[in-house]
Amino acid sequence: WKECGGLPKVAQELGNIPKLGSLPNFYVYTDDQFGFADLLGCYKEKFGVHAWEDERMWELAQNTGALWLHMSLLRHPSRVKRPEDAKLFVVPIDAYVSFKAGTCGGIEHRERMEAALKKLS
Repeated sequence: WKECGGLPKVAQELGNIPKLGSLPNFYVYTDDQFGFADLLGCYKEKFGVHAWEDERMWELAQNTGALWLHMSLLRHPSRVKRPEDAKLFVVPIDAYVSFKAGTCGGIEHRERMEAALKKLS
């Protein structure tokens, strides 16, 4: 980092970021319309690599950050099982993996996105 002028200011201030345990209670939608486990299998079948390990081109792995976030939030201590106990709501839609996986389980990307929207409406 020194040869680039040092760390960005935001990286220098990492000590100011709240600890993960201090997040407000949140609810994660887990209905079938928001599931991505099947998509991961379809992605691997189509491309021969797990979505989060796909480094065939520089931008592919970075586009799967939502997967890591979703998986972390499912195990986070601030997650609540009842929506009425939550202050925040997480909608775990991974449009990138859905689009790249294409037709999966007989359902196309557009259909998955429409089903998720309908569930939230």
